[in-house]
Amino acid sequence: NDGSLGFLAGTAGTAIADFTNASGQFLTALRIDFSAEQWRAVAGGNPDSLAVSLIQNGGETPLPALTFAAATNLPTGPVPGGAPMAKSATVTGLAVPPGGSFGLKFAFQPGPPSGAVPAAVFHNEFHYDNAGTDTGEFVEIVASPGFFGSLAAVNLILYNGSNGQTYGVVHPLSSFTAGAVTADGYRIYSKQIDGIQNGDPDGFALTVNGSVVEFVSYGGSFAATNGPAFGVISADVGQKQHAPAAGFGSIGRTGGGGLPADFAWAEFGGLAHTPGDPNPGQTFAVPSPSQGIAFDNLAVTFLPPPDRDGDGYDDAAELVFGTDPANAASRFRVEIAATQTAIGLDFPTLPGRTYTVQTSPDLVTWTTAAAYPGTGTAIHADFPNETRVFYRIGASLD
Repeated sequence: NDGSLGFLAGTAGTAIADFTNASGQFLTALRIDFSAEQWRAVAGGNPDSLAVSLIQNGGETPLPALTFAAATNLPTGPVPGGAPMAKSATVTGLAVPPGGSFGLKFAFQPGPPSGAVPAAVFHNEFHYDNAGTDTGEFVEIVASPGFFGSLAAVNLILYNGSNGQTYGVVHPLSSFTAGAVTADGYRIYSKQIDGIQNGDPDGFALTVNGSVVEFVSYGGSFAATNGPAFGVISADVGQKQHAPAAGFGSIGRTGGGGLPADFAWAEFGGLAHTPGDPNPGQTFAVPSPSQGIAFDNLAVTFLPPPDRDGDGYDDAAELVFGTDPANAASRFRVEIAATQTAIGLDFPTLPGRTYTVQTSPDLVTWTTAAAYPGTGTAIHADFPNETRVFYRIGASLD
């Protein structure tokens, strides 16, 4: 029931709010307010954040005062009410003319993956049976990016499910062929092993430094009666091969994730073997638990133009007249020359402006005497000499 705009992703995402200056005035300052929320938390998860920047004239200016960082020490689950945090910032030095536009960009920034990088070593694919004489039998093993042990310390042991005994020789991972390495650092190894038994049931134990890390079987479960898996009951993958053609039909893990439990076992009956490569429909990614971040109640308030250099002319006026709003010595100067018959005014101009000369006998009532388009050069204007007269010059954008 909350209408806030939220993010929940393992990759960056953005939302942009666009604004148009319909005020008819030159805008130089504004205040930005919104409520930052964390609507879902993952204890010990990624330190995700929300960053805000101003977009104007094709450029992007970060607004660090509006950055929101998700908490990583909250209990996992929904955060009641989103725990809103008020964020506010004042932006000055803008130059948004009437009809001009700007934008606010809200960027969800995933933090670096938290916790330990997965170090599991696990079975990923195997083939043991096909029509006619069995051929191309193999086993595939995956080493996660956090595994830094010796390949020789990882061993594959074949088990006969009819008696729970080991058979064949021990196959160290160092005897496997190195295959693909995924973008997240998962290394895939495969080895052709002739004589793998055809199940009812049979299986494989995988050990690291002599300890069993995975004991899988096909055709049912059984208890090992010798070897490193002695006394352990195998985990049935729930799949069997159905005499596919040579080179086709294996059993392997599929789906997406970074831990063995993230994948499901499947029979790839009519598909070619993929030793050394990810299986059909399989993607590897280091787990990255994201926090839920949102923002709400966005408000943008235009502020009266500031006078940064304290010279009595606000920044907006100085931008129109072409003077430096950060330098009090930078002034719009008018030169006056009087004769018996005329008053001469000389003043600089800029293209894209209109300069209006007004006169008054009392500084109360003003009358427009003339208007001049800016050319980028100084203008000389003569007016009749009067006994008492005041002049003022205004500038406006065309």
